[in-house]
Parts: sequence; C-alpha cells; structure tokens
Amino acid sequence: RLGAFYEKDSGREIFGPAVTLEVPLWSRNQSGVGAARGNLRLAEAIEASTMARAAAEVARAAERLKLAEESLTTLAPDIRAEAGPARLAIERLFESGEANLADTLLLRSRVVEGERAWMEARAAVAEARIAVALARQSKSLLP
Repeated sequence: RLGAFYEKDSGREIFGPAVTLEVPLWSRNQSGVGAARGNLRLAEAIEASTMARAAAEVARAAERLKLAEESLTTLAPDIRAEAGPARLAIERLFESGEANLADTLLLRSRVVEGERAWMEARAAVAEARIAVALARQSKSLLP
C-alpha cells in the first residue's frame, strides 16, 4: 500500500510517505474454504445423480407404457365379450351333467382369474400412461 504517515513523539513531529507490504506467513481459513468446496462438489454430485435418476424414471415410464400398449393390443377390447359366453358354456356343461361340481367351480374360477388379470392389465396400462404423462409434464424431472 502507498500512503502517508504522521508521528509525534517526545515533542518531535515526523511525517512523510509510507509504503507497506503484506507478507502472509500462514494461510488463514483454508479449512473453511476446503469445506465450502467440498460442499459444492457434493451438491453438484447430488444434482447429477438426481438428473440421472429423473432421466431413468422418464425412460422407464416410457418403456412401461410401450410394453403396456403392446400387451393391450393382444387383450380383448372387453373381457365380458369372452367371459360371458364362457360362463354360459360352463353352466350348460354342469346342467347337462357333462361336468361335476368341482370341475364347474374350477372352470368358473379360471374365468374369474382371467377377468381379474384382464382388469389388472388395463390398470397397468392406465398407470403407465399416467406415469409418462407426469414425467413429461413435470419440467423438474426432465434433464
């Protein structure tokens, strides 16, 4: 630094230009600086991880939707169109005596299981569509 000085000592006055130079003999607050840099790197890593996880969620949701849509094409448009005649045929078999009670109950339970599986598949397709819509709509999930 450049400057001027004035000094009064024992009745004597001294003044003139001043030049000062700082010589650091030790580093101050290096632990704080290091901790801040470490916290910054940690935050950057968490951000990268979150972005990767969000991108994976979007990709997984799109993949689930594609798979669900493909499986939906193999399903009957309405399970009642197939289940109703199947139940009627099972009932006729029982009434005609061609099937005993145990076989009739087993066949009916299979029809009910098929209906349940159909409904679960439709629900999975709906969930996949919702997941994709939410992932695409939310800007915070997209990289």
